[in-house]
Amino acid sequence: MSKAFDGGFVSRWGRVWWHQKAQPGQSVRLKLRTGNSGEPDELWSDWTSWCVDPAGQPLDVPMGRFAQFSAELKTRPGGDSPRVLEVNVSYRQLNRKPAIQDLADALKTGREPELSARKALQATELIFATYESSRKRGRVDLPLEIEEIESLMQEKGLLEQYPSLQPLIRHEDERKPK
Repeated sequence: MSKAFDGGFVSRWGRVWWHQKAQPGQSVRLKLRTGNSGEPDELWSDWTSWCVDPAGQPLDVPMGRFAQFSAELKTRPGGDSPRVLEVNVSYRQLNRKPAIQDLADALKTGREPELSARKALQATELIFATYESSRKRGRVDLPLEIEEIESLMQEKGLLEQYPSLQPLIRHEDERKPK
């Protein structure tokens, strides 16, 4: 049985297909269920009927944020067990405004798009403030100063690992009043 896969948002689940290594007389079959909590519970859907075609077949499951599959491996007498190499499930998130459409709308109306550098920096600031608060075992006041964020990122090696963050910090720093 797999861990619950997080689709990120409530999703419509479409097809399942998988890659297997099986000899004659061996078989693999899968079933799937969905739910809206990270740990399967009584509110999750029932399992689907068994899917037997590794090339894929449609799923009849309710929408949900999470999905989990279970595999049954049939061995031949005295032989090895078949192997499941990869499982794929297609899904589509619901009720999400496309990012490009949001950007186009923001440009037309003059509002800030959902995916903006400022909002990304704010999210980063919250992550680092939480980390720093835990590390210091004390309160961290927001907003953090750019130097504090940059120092924490350098300490953890993130600026070297993710060089694309450097211009974001520099850009925000240039906007601060002198």
